[in-house]
This record gives sequence, C-alpha cells and structure tokens, in this order.
Amino acid sequence: MTNKGFVLVVDVMIALIMLILLINITTYSETNDYKEYEKIMITQQINDLLITSQQLNLEEKEIVKNAEALFENRQLTLTINNKKTNINQNIGYSEKTSNSITYINSSNKEIYMEIVVYY
Repeated sequence: MTNKGFVLVVDVMIALIMLILLINITTYSETNDYKEYEKIMITQQINDLLITSQQLNLEEKEIVKNAEALFENRQLTLTINNKKTNINQNIGYSEKTSNSITYINSSNKEIYMEIVVYY
C-alpha cells in the first residue's frame, strides 16, 4: 500500500517537470519569433531590391530612390561600386542584416552592390 503513494508522487513530479519545460519552451520562442521574422522579411526585401536592380539595369539614383521607399523607417547603408550612401542615419537600431551582389551589366561593366539594413 505504501508503494502507491510513492508512485503518485513520482508521477506528479514528472508531470510538473514536463509542464515547466513546456512553459519555458513556449515563452522563449514567443520572445524571439518576432525578431527572427523581422530579420527574414528584411533579408527578403534586400534580396528583391538587389535582383530587381540587376534585372532592370537601374542607375544608382534609381536604386537609392527605391531603397529609400522600401526601407523608409530604417537606417541603411547602400554601397554601389565602393560609393557609400547612408540613409536615415538618425534612426538607431541594434542589429543589422545585409546582402551583396556582383554582376556585369549590359555595358560589360562590373557592378558591386551591398545593402546593410539596421533593425
């Protein structure tokens, strides 16, 4: 008869440990999901801008204009052939994501573009 009480206590302790682990896992994922989602979305926008600029053979002024429109509330650095353009420098963010592309345009000129976005 005394064994039944011991098994019940062990079962309850295992159930509590599992409940605590479940709560910790869900709480941790909720706090980091938003930042991770934001980073994925910004990276996708950067890639879209780079590929579109390449496909349409856009000039530097048009690329800067498109970057300003796409990332209007974010601080970013746009580098085109070693010429840096800083946009929205007064906005401060703690993390950054970037991507770059090198391609040859229709004039057989090598173009290097890099976009760094702070979020």
